[in-house]
Amino acid sequence: MANSYNPKNPHRFREDDRTYLIHLIMDVCADGVVIVDPEGKIIYTNVANNNMSGYSEEELMGEPFWKLVVSEDRMKIESFVNKMADRQPRLEVMEVEYLRRDGERLPVEIQLNHVWDNGKLIGVIANIRDITYRRKVTAERDRLLRKTQDQLKQIQILSDAALTLHNEDFKESLRSILKIVLSFVKSEIGWIVIRENQDSPFRLIVQQGLSDLMSETGIKKLFQDQCPCWEKIFNRELTTVGDVVKCERAEKCEYLKDIVKVHYSIPVRIGPNISAIISLVSHDWEHFSDNDIETLNKISGQLAMAVANQVVLNQRLQAQKELEQSEKRYRELIESAPVSITVHQDGKWVMLNKATVEMLGYDSEDELIGKTVWEVIHPDSRKAAMDRFREIIQTGKSFPYTERKVLKKDGSVIYVLVSARPTTYQGRIAIQTISVEITERKKAVEALAASERKYRRLIEQMREGLVITDENGIITLANPWMYKLFGSDRPEDIIGRSFHDFLSGDNRTLIEEKIERRKKGISEEYELKVERENGRPLILGISASPLVDENGNYLGSLTICADLTEKKEQQKLEASLYALSRAVHTTESLDDLYPAIHEIIKGLMPARNFYLAFYDAEKNRIYWPYIQDETLNKESVHPRKPGKGLTEFVLNTGKSQYLSRAEIKELIKEGTIVQYGAVPNQWLGVPLIVADQTIGALVVQTYSEEIKLTPGQLKILEFVSSEVAQTICRKRAEEELEQLVENYRSLFESTTDAIFIHDNQGRFLDVNRAVIEMYGYMREELLGKGPEMLTDETRVDPSLAKEYLNRALDGEVVRFEWWGKRKNGECFPKDVILTKSTYNGKEAVIASARDISEKKQAAQELEQRLQELERFQSLTIGRELRMIELKKRIKELEEQIVSKGP
Repeated sequence: MANSYNPKNPHRFREDDRTYLIHLIMDVCADGVVIVDPEGKIIYTNVANNNMSGYSEEELMGEPFWKLVVSEDRMKIESFVNKMADRQPRLEVMEVEYLRRDGERLPVEIQLNHVWDNGKLIGVIANIRDITYRRKVTAERDRLLRKTQDQLKQIQILSDAALTLHNEDFKESLRSILKIVLSFVKSEIGWIVIRENQDSPFRLIVQQGLSDLMSETGIKKLFQDQCPCWEKIFNRELTTVGDVVKCERAEKCEYLKDIVKVHYSIPVRIGPNISAIISLVSHDWEHFSDNDIETLNKISGQLAMAVANQVVLNQRLQAQKELEQSEKRYRELIESAPVSITVHQDGKWVMLNKATVEMLGYDSEDELIGKTVWEVIHPDSRKAAMDRFREIIQTGKSFPYTERKVLKKDGSVIYVLVSARPTTYQGRIAIQTISVEITERKKAVEALAASERKYRRLIEQMREGLVITDENGIITLANPWMYKLFGSDRPEDIIGRSFHDFLSGDNRTLIEEKIERRKKGISEEYELKVERENGRPLILGISASPLVDENGNYLGSLTICADLTEKKEQQKLEASLYALSRAVHTTESLDDLYPAIHEIIKGLMPARNFYLAFYDAEKNRIYWPYIQDETLNKESVHPRKPGKGLTEFVLNTGKSQYLSRAEIKELIKEGTIVQYGAVPNQWLGVPLIVADQTIGALVVQTYSEEIKLTPGQLKILEFVSSEVAQTICRKRAEEELEQLVENYRSLFESTTDAIFIHDNQGRFLDVNRAVIEMYGYMREELLGKGPEMLTDETRVDPSLAKEYLNRALDGEVVRFEWWGKRKNGECFPKDVILTKSTYNGKEAVIASARDISEKKQAAQELEQRLQELERFQSLTIGRELRMIELKKRIKELEEQIVSKGP
């Protein structure tokens, strides 16, 4: 119940789906339900209890439970709550009176349960039922039974001494008695009056001769107002059986004057009260002689007993009628009762109500009347029930509500609360039971207990610490995470102790200040650093909230603790990596980067003495580009061939090393290493590895006993070293790239050909100095422009430039001649070559252009010369051909002449 809290009401359960269902069931329950903490204070009250007590929920929360009962009953409740100290679960049912808010008293029946979980007290659950109606019914029944029993006892006592003169007709019997008395004293005037109880007036039952003396109105008034002549009867000590009393003031009586002279009365006592009076009167003072009075005194007891016998007989008959009516009403009350009421004799049911039939799932009473009780009681509860019923019969003792398992007609099991008491039925001893089914309530309680166990497990399995303290800072609840933090796994070592016991002086002062803030209702979050045994600090994230009652009174605090150590270390590492990344971009050289790395590592551990070592495989040398050491300086450390130093120990093994002074001396003694300089107290070295190659080492060392380095810091150094190695390699590459870029730029600017760099849209990204000299434009005028501004559109089609560009982007080396146009308007031919490349990581085309004006002019001059030569050649060669043809013709003519002869 104390495991979960609502911000508005810290004593209410946190309402997840299951807890909400439990609250809903209890709020609609007809019986009151109150949950009390171990101090007896109310932490839950349902709607039914609020209605019974007249208080609202807000008025009851946090108040002592016994506030609801009258003072004389409070000891019962307090006694039960105090029994919690014996650590045994208890169940007790008691009847007390509720003291309502309006001051009225309300009889209730309270069932109290001690609730324990794994040996730990949870509290008390109280079920409250209004028993006003039941008390009324029981009181009426008991009254009638007592009245009947008293009457029967009186009848038995009086019947032994009563006169035998009686008649079934009550008035006739009394009239006969009156006549006998009058006959004794030879009087004709007398009457018998009776009254039902001591507070009611006497009424005339029978009379003789009185109506002849008084009017009917006077007679009625006489007996309604009670004759003052009877005052002597009520002021005297009278015997039980009767006595004759003489009234000496009869002649002065307002009602009897002028009517009678002598008035004698025989009082009839039934129990302590005078229930009837036999009166005898006479007109004559001398009418009753001494002998008559003596005779009347002798028979007065018998006469009184005779009248009493008739009165009691009449009362018995009347009582029987009333008893029958009462039994009828009682039966009707039982039938209309919403709970099971039964009567059984000799183990068999002889009477039961409709609620019993419905509760057990039967169709009618006939199925159960005559059936043994043991057939319905579950075997698990049968022996206890037999023992209880046997004790009731033997001792006549009543027993409060006890839980029992009962079988319904279909064999299913239900749970009931049963109270039993002895009674009589048709003149024989019997047992009456009142049963209330609690199956759903029990399921709800079990579900509540399961829910409490669930939330307790959740608290115990939390990966954070939870602790609740009271108003004095005493721990009342803590989960296993907190046990571990406090250095124990036993609750008894933690619970009941002050939170201060587990803190150092500075933290104790801080917590005292925080408690004062809790008392002011302030919730807050803060961090707390706690020293651990290994020397490493534990950083706790604290979230603390005050616990208050409905009146705002401070009850304590709820604190959630989270281990932020790893998170803080991770944040430090992330900050270091960020700082490392920033240092790479802000430093211009490796010489500037090394001190920045040192500062970053000093933020993670005491790294006053720090150095970086690198191995140059080509030269087979180890050199120290950065060193800060209180025993060494950079000038005294020179590059050397790998030997047996601590640095080489890391470079050779490729593994991180944490060495103490003793371990270093042992390695020196073994000959594994040779120490250069002072022996450090602690030495941390991690390799710098890139692509599975050890390129160097990062070392932190201390010479002082006061400055501690821990093996855990080696892990931090390893994490940082991987980034440092990558960063240094990246910085080296950047420096080399910068050198390459510088070389490229120098080459780019020094070439005589015009170099253009185009993006994939043909826009100029960069141009060299030759372009500026060739075209007469400044670089800024060209960047972002296209080749059309440098084209003689009268001689070439500008759209061809886009075609050539796309062919180059497809990977073709494109060469063509183009006509350029200078800023001054001069046009010239040029030879252009396009090739695909990249520029700043993006696709680009590089164009190289050479002015071929002179080449073109030379080609034209050569063409003219060739043409002239051809013309010359045509002239000379034509003449030679004609000479050859002429010589050939001459030869042919000579041959003809020869052939013809002379």
